[in-house]
Amino acid sequence: MSSIAVRSRKSVVWALVAGLVLTAGLTAKPVQVQAASDEQKKVSTAMKKAVNYYYKRDRSYKFDGFDWELVALTEAGEKLTNRKWLTKQNQSAIDAIVPAALKAKGAGEIAKYAIALMKNGYDPTNVNGVNLLQEIADLQEKSGKMGDDTYTIANHVYSMIALEMYDYDYDRDAAVAFLLDHYDDYENDKNKSKFDELGFALSALPLVDDEAGVKQAEKEIIAELEAGQDKTDGSYYDGFAGGSPDTTSQVLIGLSAAGEDVLEGPWVKSVDYLLAKQVKNGGFEASWTPGEANPYTTKFALLALASANNGDSAYQRLSDQDKEALQAYVPTIDLSGKVEVYAGLESLQKGTQTKPSGNAFTVNAGQVLVRTNVADVAKEGKPVAVLVQVQKDKKVVQLVTVEADGAAKQLTAGFSLDKGTYTVQLNYWYGLSTQPETAKDPVTFQLVVK
Repeated sequence: MSSIAVRSRKSVVWALVAGLVLTAGLTAKPVQVQAASDEQKKVSTAMKKAVNYYYKRDRSYKFDGFDWELVALTEAGEKLTNRKWLTKQNQSAIDAIVPAALKAKGAGEIAKYAIALMKNGYDPTNVNGVNLLQEIADLQEKSGKMGDDTYTIANHVYSMIALEMYDYDYDRDAAVAFLLDHYDDYENDKNKSKFDELGFALSALPLVDDEAGVKQAEKEIIAELEAGQDKTDGSYYDGFAGGSPDTTSQVLIGLSAAGEDVLEGPWVKSVDYLLAKQVKNGGFEASWTPGEANPYTTKFALLALASANNGDSAYQRLSDQDKEALQAYVPTIDLSGKVEVYAGLESLQKGTQTKPSGNAFTVNAGQVLVRTNVADVAKEGKPVAVLVQVQKDKKVVQLVTVEADGAAKQLTAGFSLDKGTYTVQLNYWYGLSTQPETAKDPVTFQLVVK
């Protein structure tokens, strides 16, 4: 992935080493570098413990719905599509969140899924055929606002991050103006800035720092965070319970995104405060769960530490090459009784199906026929239609529609394809009107033509 304008941990350390060697000779002891290295070792050790909090060797863990650990674990160096992270049912973390992603309604909620998918190598514009980023853009209000928050700027921020990471088209000027106008609206009863909100805002601003007023806002937020840090333990006040690991994590995530090296200078105290909140099983305690790991606190603490360890933002803009490498998400489902694939007309006539491997079919002929069951959606007097969409390299290359009366049990579509890997989606409708009624959820699978 390409990076935004932030400092890389390795480049900073080696630059310091080189400077010390040149100015003080090879026998000089690089004190500052050693201090930074010691802090990073502590952070790295804590990260490994936090990863083990999620990983269970009996594969009994579950990723239910969306959680930020899908981003945090990736930032910590884990590849969640590896077998290590599959459940006993061979379901990946991504398989677990996609159904919820497709049902999400709010812009911020959708954005969280889009960010998690991008961080794990999937294309948010083609999630089982759905473009999540367009859904976010469509939900932007005239004011520039995205998300239905009343008491926080978080969902607006996450919406901007998702769109900016992909460099997706939306009303950027209005969104930036809304963020600059409203990030400091949220105050607690003691009239102190709500530090979570400053951390949220600082996570998005570096992605839009070519817009007027953004760099100045970053400077002001960083100054306010430095002034608001608890001088005793380095924590940040959450407005309710005093020093908070959750709020401190959000601040550290934002500072790392803005290019601040949180393993140096005044921020080290905040990192150490967070490290002190890690409990024996690798999780992190919340203000309200002393001595006990809290899932909400742990996922953001891991993200904060991973960002600190990496020395850059968790949210980086994708290059064109990065985007080309993203995969369209195709669910791992049981296709038996739903789809049959035949390599040519002769195979269809003989009833010789191509057997799938997981959710992918491989055929050795350019002519392909797809037969799908529609008996389960039959309705008296309603014709059934199936739209078959075939994509290659994220572009639609074939579009075939077949229709039959309500008594049909199966529908078959045929097309010719060159060698390559394709994504096939079947959409089930009642009739072919301009706004057809959906008969059942789409079915998506991969097709390899050799």
